[in-house]
Amino acid sequence: MKERLRNAYDQMKMPDDCARRIERAMKEKAQGTDGRYTMKAAAPRRGGWKAAAALACLVVAVSVGGSFLLRDRGTQPQFSADPDPQSAVTTGQLAVEETGEDPAATVEFLDYGICFSYPDHWKEETQQNEDGGVNAFYDQDLGMTVFSLERSEAWLVDLSLEEAEYQDQISQQYTSGVLLELSKTTVGGMDANKLTFAYEESGESRMATRYDVVANQVGYRFTYYHPQQGSASLDQEVEALMATVQFEGQPEETTDQTQAALEDGPQDVAKVFAAAYFAGDPEAMQLFLSQDFDQLLEGYPMDGTKVNIQQLRGLENDTQETEGYIGVVFLESEEADSFTTLSLDMVKEGDEWKIRYYGLEK
Repeated sequence: MKERLRNAYDQMKMPDDCARRIERAMKEKAQGTDGRYTMKAAAPRRGGWKAAAALACLVVAVSVGGSFLLRDRGTQPQFSADPDPQSAVTTGQLAVEETGEDPAATVEFLDYGICFSYPDHWKEETQQNEDGGVNAFYDQDLGMTVFSLERSEAWLVDLSLEEAEYQDQISQQYTSGVLLELSKTTVGGMDANKLTFAYEESGESRMATRYDVVANQVGYRFTYYHPQQGSASLDQEVEALMATVQFEGQPEETTDQTQAALEDGPQDVAKVFAAAYFAGDPEAMQLFLSQDFDQLLEGYPMDGTKVNIQQLRGLENDTQETEGYIGVVFLESEEADSFTTLSLDMVKEGDEWKIRYYGLEK
């Protein structure tokens, strides 16, 4: 590895307590102290063939209508304002104080269950839409958006796609889009696809490198927009950034109550999961999720302390079935004049009952 690249890695080390900060940030979001965690209320799934048909229609809408987040063809995220990154954590000054050296300062991005460091001459802006959101990073030296982080439901990021399928996707998402290279890699310890492709924007030829990752039931896409004339220093900065990516860790231990519920019947699982859902505790909810769970993880969107659970409908604890439905029927508050149901699509995996899907019904 070139000496300059090695120096770039040294200058962009991830803070030691990043994982702990991610955990704390996620808990704050679950408690409602930051409105950006919960993104979109999920609609309940119906029959299998209907869900498949609806999914197929949505995939067509996403691929034909624009890119991953329904942008216009052949465009990249654009800044709508001139955000001030002063509230972010600048690590370069700490290095100067500790070592006496003056490396390029970096800023810590800590949000949405992910943590990484990026150069402090970039400015970041968060943009939201119904499918998730995008963080655009603007290089003030180059005067252009050079990097973006996109988030959406996990099923929108399919790591099993082959070259021909990626080519079809890119040609629909970008004007004159052509896949140049596809390879397997890892990002933050997770399997990822790395693809480089060319496209046209405003009549000019452009090139981008994208990393597709799925972590904690969320789809992530990191995209580097190459300058037209090329930039070795920017290449190094992006490579160093990707080396600092960390995702929120999966819980390693379960409580006695959780383990007992997992080993018992589906209603036991439903009760404990519902308690975690209404408490806005995504870490506890995560313990009950099936390996097939593919939606954004989100807690109850209102004040869960006012909820009054009335009854559970559906599967019984002594059922001989291996999959089925449970409805947790509740009143949203004492003043509510109608019932709401937390619908749980459940499946038995080994000896444990897990949640394959959940959503609210009126």
